[in-house]
Amino acid sequence: MKRNIKIIIVVALVSIVSWVINLIWYKPFSIDLFFERMFVEFGLRNPELLTDSHVLENYGFYNHNRELNNISLEYRQESFTKMTRAFEMLRSYKRTKLDKHQLLSYDILDFYLEKIIFKQQFAQHEIPLNHINGIHAQIPLHLIESQFISDLKDAENYLSRISKIREKIYQSIQNIMIKSEDDKPPRFVFDYIVQQIDCFLVTDIEKNLIYQDFKNKLEKANLINENARTELLYELKLEIGDNVYPAFHELKLKMEVEREHVSEDAGIWRYVDGDTYYYTLLTESLTIDTSMFDMEIWAMGEVERLHGKVADIIEFEEKEVTDNSVTEMLNLFSDKYLTENTGIKHPSDTLNKMLNSLFEQNGVSHLQNTINVKENLPFFNNYQISQYYPASLDNYRKASLLVSDKLLKHLPAYMLKGLIISEVFPGHHFQKELITNSESLPNIRKQIEFNAFAEGWKYYVLENAESLQLTSNKLEKLGCLQWQLLFASAAVVDLKIHQNTFSREEAISFMLEVTGLPKQIIIAVVDKTIVMPAKAPAFLVGFQAYQQLNDFLLDKTGNKKDRFLQSCNIINDKGAVPARMFSEVKKELSLVFTKADDKIVAEKELVEE
Repeated sequence: MKRNIKIIIVVALVSIVSWVINLIWYKPFSIDLFFERMFVEFGLRNPELLTDSHVLENYGFYNHNRELNNISLEYRQESFTKMTRAFEMLRSYKRTKLDKHQLLSYDILDFYLEKIIFKQQFAQHEIPLNHINGIHAQIPLHLIESQFISDLKDAENYLSRISKIREKIYQSIQNIMIKSEDDKPPRFVFDYIVQQIDCFLVTDIEKNLIYQDFKNKLEKANLINENARTELLYELKLEIGDNVYPAFHELKLKMEVEREHVSEDAGIWRYVDGDTYYYTLLTESLTIDTSMFDMEIWAMGEVERLHGKVADIIEFEEKEVTDNSVTEMLNLFSDKYLTENTGIKHPSDTLNKMLNSLFEQNGVSHLQNTINVKENLPFFNNYQISQYYPASLDNYRKASLLVSDKLLKHLPAYMLKGLIISEVFPGHHFQKELITNSESLPNIRKQIEFNAFAEGWKYYVLENAESLQLTSNKLEKLGCLQWQLLFASAAVVDLKIHQNTFSREEAISFMLEVTGLPKQIIIAVVDKTIVMPAKAPAFLVGFQAYQQLNDFLLDKTGNKKDRFLQSCNIINDKGAVPARMFSEVKKELSLVFTKADDKIVAEKELVEE
């Protein structure tokens, strides 16, 4: 008997050890475990992502909060090798043995990894060097938005990360040096970067953004006493003065030198293999295969369609038909209702009030505790209208919508509602919240986004804002249409600039003519399309994909609002999906609502009997 028990124990131990070995070093027995291992492996190589997600902290792991991402060329190559192995291992699982949820995640990850691996042939183009997601801007943003301090250990982790900034800046400088002149952005981008670095390098260190953030977080950390706070602030000041500032000064010097040797021309067409690279980015962003020629015709047609809808609204508001062109009428309306002329001093405060009202009116008041709308960091204020920073996966940290009060003052006030609709509810933030809180999605899927899925949804809710009862008057509807015009014309500009059929100046003139918006807004959008190529056309592809789901999202029977929210839950419970796979989402919606409708019919028949 004892011998049999020993055998059972030995077999059990061997099984457990074998399971653990396969989970960590080899192929996990379950694809679900493989998905989670991918998330952990990717996170361990990207500690900033782990801080953003705030998952490991729930299991007592905090050391990743001491590190910054390694962006050296050698480490990038290692990461690529590991990703290739993960891709091969993913394909080693037999599709016939997966359930429908596993199969969808398999197909999505297969598509995602294949695109990333294919792009490695353009690795020299992939190094970010711009005013939107350059290292000089993203390091302070990450620290301020994600790095938390609740006790002494957290504060020490923050300081440890600060001490790594110099090394990361040097890695960035080395990466820049390997890029050829043709692979670098146009001159104006270097001007922007230098201006942003100057904004960061304030003379008084105690007024520096990072110092102020650290100080504010220390004051809220009740577990840290006053003496410890004073000592920590002293250490931070030394670290910033001795390491961070010198590194940023060196980066600034490098940008000033590079500026003298780059072209003023904008567009990927200048890159080595630029045409092929742009088409690669376009297929990754759109998640469908289409020709650039067809895409351009489609975008121009969308601009014309929107102009027709705008003309109807403006003529209704003015109570008379005018001979002015649509653009002239838009210019008149934009000037008439300009935010800075309406007495709104801080548009971010106005947006918060609008947002709370929108939540209450639509029965989603619980979302008030999931996002903050606040002014963006100073060095973004001239260049980004808004920027979304997602919440942590465990909801420990709220999401942030960071807006430029400076740029918003140049928008007509009636467009503010459209910004909230597209970026928060029922737009991007609402979508992200549903994905983050999905219990059926593996963590790795919660981190993956597709431009067409995210940008297309913003465009879709703007298009249907009136039918969803999100706007309260024609002016707010006009505001939604002007946002759509901004996005559709940006799609045209994206395609034309990167195929060398538009210069930057021609792009700005085109968008001014199409949208009727002030030049400050247009320059910010055009410059974003230059440094983030292939993203803008995703608005239209994603919009078309969501239109396939109109029968469910815009169902006119029963409670329209409940049906819409239920459909959103079903769609986003599957996570971000490439446009080419939307047929799977449609099948799921059809299945759920057919069953629900059959049940209602059966209950009615039962009552009648």
